[in-house]
Amino acid sequence: MRLVHQNIDNALLLEDEKISVLEIHDHRLFASYVDSLVSGYTNDVSEPGILVDDFEKEKNFKNSVYTISDCSSIDLNDKFISGELLKNILLLVQEDEEKRSLIERLNCDLQDEIGLCGASFCSDTYFSLDWDVVKYCKVMGLVIDTSSDTMLFDKIIHLLDVAVDLFSDRILCFVNLKLFLTEVEYAEFSRKAIFNRIRVLLYETVPASSVEWENKLIIDEDYLESVS
Repeated sequence: MRLVHQNIDNALLLEDEKISVLEIHDHRLFASYVDSLVSGYTNDVSEPGILVDDFEKEKNFKNSVYTISDCSSIDLNDKFISGELLKNILLLVQEDEEKRSLIERLNCDLQDEIGLCGASFCSDTYFSLDWDVVKYCKVMGLVIDTSSDTMLFDKIIHLLDVAVDLFSDRILCFVNLKLFLTEVEYAEFSRKAIFNRIRVLLYETVPASSVEWENKLIIDEDYLESVS
């Protein structure tokens, strides 16, 4: 897969065996590209770009990328992740007939026991909503447990685990991730992402030495491009 920009001559290769980096040194230009990224590269952005798959077909950017524009405030229970969690739980239950039958029986037993509590009422009662796994998970507040994420690096690594579990087909896109990590932490992050075959795209504005596990496209302050 490639990220192709209208105003950049070189395409950036996106693969799961390397970390892809778009390094833009001019801060104003960098801000324009980040704005375009956050908006999902819609038609009216200042720096248009598209995703092209290995068959030269354009991919829907918003449906292909999960963007972290502020690494200091990663939310592992945001709307998107919560939705993917519920979707995956439902899929797993539907695929396991034995588990699905057990959950349905337990739900019937629970409704019967609650119904007995109102047996002495003069009026009859009943459950007005159909039950399903997703509704139960929502009511009971099913979330990703982040209690062990004591440091920002823990949360960033945890995000990779969440991506593996819930949306491994998406590209994880970070803005200025390297500002928040030491060289050792960045190397560990990269190893984990590559090992789990998670495609990662970094938008960086601070010049940094290239490393062997990166596909990097650099636009310097004179707007000259180089690939490493």
